[in-house]
Amino acid sequence: MVTEYGESGITAMMVPLTIDGLVYAASMVILHSARARTRTPWLAWLLLWVGITATLAANVAHGWRNGLVGSIVAAWPAVALVGCYEMLMWLVRSDNRQGSEAAREVADIDQQAVCAYQESVRIGSPLSERRLAERFGNSRRWARTIMERSVNKDEE
Repeated sequence: MVTEYGESGITAMMVPLTIDGLVYAASMVILHSARARTRTPWLAWLLLWVGITATLAANVAHGWRNGLVGSIVAAWPAVALVGCYEMLMWLVRSDNRQGSEAAREVADIDQQAVCAYQESVRIGSPLSERRLAERFGNSRRWARTIMERSVNKDEE
């Protein structure tokens, strides 16, 4: 399409790549911000929408010579690509959040177990590995680690 407006050769071939590359790069910045739990730069959102708009406009313009239906058909690959890519990014971002929440939950359970074991020792009736494991729904190996950690905390 850009060849109709005077571009040729490598420049004409690169224009679609620069548009899709802009969408990709902006998405990666947004993903990085989500993982780092930092605010996403406004420029990343702006360039994401500029890239989406540019790719849709180029496809619609390319199909325009075939009327409204031609424009819709020509726009469809861009809509599908951007939609699928953004859904993938959403999955990655939400999986990252769930992973960090799960890690916090495990740390909380471990801390609760350490406190429970230390309290049982303090009152003179230490929990056994089996009882600690049963109480928190974990393995005896996990309970042994908790007990060792509890002893190490007492020594500090």
